[in-house]
Amino acid sequence: MAATIRWLLEQTTLGSFELLAGGKGLDNVISSVNIMDNPDTIRWLAQGELILTTGYLFLENTFLRNNAISELSKKGCAGIGFVLKRYMDQLPPEMQEQADRLGFPIFSVPYERSMAEVSWLIYGRIFEDSMSETERLADLYKRLTETVAMEQNVSQLLAGIVSETGCPAIILDADLQIIEYDVPEKDQNVLAPLGLSPGKPLFSRHTALEIKDRIIHRKLVTTSQALGRGLSGRYVIFPVMDANDVLGYLCMCEISRELGSFEYHFVQTIQPVLSIFLMRRIMRAQLKADTQSDFIRLITSQDPVSRTELQMQCDLYQFDYRRFRVCAVIQLTDYAGRSLRLRRESLDAAYLAVGKYLDDNHSLSYRLTFHNNLILFFMFPGQPEPSSILAQVQTMVRHILGLLTQWNIPCQAGLSKVYNGADTIRLCLHQAFEAIRLGEMVHPGQQLHSYRQDQLYHILAESLSYRRARELYQESLGKLRQFDEENHQELSLTMQNFLKNRLSVTETAREMFLHRNTLSYRLEKVREVLGADPRDLEVSFGLLVGICLEKLLEAGALDDPEDPII
Repeated sequence: MAATIRWLLEQTTLGSFELLAGGKGLDNVISSVNIMDNPDTIRWLAQGELILTTGYLFLENTFLRNNAISELSKKGCAGIGFVLKRYMDQLPPEMQEQADRLGFPIFSVPYERSMAEVSWLIYGRIFEDSMSETERLADLYKRLTETVAMEQNVSQLLAGIVSETGCPAIILDADLQIIEYDVPEKDQNVLAPLGLSPGKPLFSRHTALEIKDRIIHRKLVTTSQALGRGLSGRYVIFPVMDANDVLGYLCMCEISRELGSFEYHFVQTIQPVLSIFLMRRIMRAQLKADTQSDFIRLITSQDPVSRTELQMQCDLYQFDYRRFRVCAVIQLTDYAGRSLRLRRESLDAAYLAVGKYLDDNHSLSYRLTFHNNLILFFMFPGQPEPSSILAQVQTMVRHILGLLTQWNIPCQAGLSKVYNGADTIRLCLHQAFEAIRLGEMVHPGQQLHSYRQDQLYHILAESLSYRRARELYQESLGKLRQFDEENHQELSLTMQNFLKNRLSVTETAREMFLHRNTLSYRLEKVREVLGADPRDLEVSFGLLVGICLEKLLEAGALDDPEDPII
């Protein structure tokens, strides 16, 4: 930190310095100290000089009281310090008025201290500042290198950068997502509208692409971007490189001050330190991704694996197979037409957004990515009731789908049934994927699909050939459809509503706006067409199967001409 008036007022080793006027000039830099004991001294003063005086020459000199501050300001002096109570008890009002108007600092020097002691204090600070830039950078580089080498928290690395530059600092990954940031106390309220948060993008997708283009294609060593959101100032963005690859970025915010030549040199000097930090972070992420890939390969493979081996692998990959769980697959749609970079960006953004939501809601889950899918295993302790678990998971997944939709990430989801144990992990994952595959056929436009709610569809699709499904359909609902077409009736629609309302005549009549007698007449007609009472449990179940088969046949979900192997 340079020797400024603000710095001097903060010093307490000689007693208390007190600002008397001219508070706008607190950041004036002091380059040297001069004693003012006669009026002629003014003509030889230089830029940045700090003036010390007992105030004796101002006692009887009205002209000097009215003009000295203006002249000192024109000369570019840093400020003036008075030793009060020797010859002057207080600052003359005319001098205070000039100082406040011109932003020229006037302060009081502790009475018991000599001007020589004040001069030594200031020159000591100036001497420290005059240390060669190379020596300062070497010292800073050593300290920051030790921070990274000892694998201390990234916040300590940022604290060192912020302490030296006086500006907010943000470390970004290669996709310009925030890794961590640090803000001086004086700027915290100013930066609040930016909503800085680790894991979130600092810029819009369009702006991020522009910044990458400037850095990567134009090979700039730094670029800048306006803060936006009504804030004055700018980001100064330094890429952290490894050969020709961008590992990440250091982003400095110019709010209360601008970066000087030393700060630019400082950031360039610590590039290797930042490179080590980012490279280590990338390697850890890759190791985690490789570990996840191994686990994904294990649970998606068709190769036989014993229960003991599965349990050992679960323990290795920290998957708690003992807990009850539901598998949810969040599948990103509109994925095939995107470039590899956009696929990765959308999947990473989804993974981070979902992770933050689950962490904020204290949800116990195991998370993986696989192609265009986020795989979430929701874990529950104890012996929970399955329907309660599924209801909780459905609520959370609906929130996640809404969140991703807000981020313009099209997606759909599938849920498995409730399981525990190692040997059901593959089944759990398979059901979640199947819930999506079959669900989007029989419920087009629906975003969330549940294997349990569509279980009858899955049983029929897995068990029946196309030919056998067609036969069963024709024996049940197909008869009613044919009768309706030939006689312009609504028996099939009536039976669908009758089944939906759990064979309640009252509820079905109310929903279809029919008289009970009319509904009874239709049910009797159904009995004649089918040759069996639709109120009979077996008959009603056969019709329910027929309704499901109709959707499966229309969706083309049964295309195997062979008989099933059951």
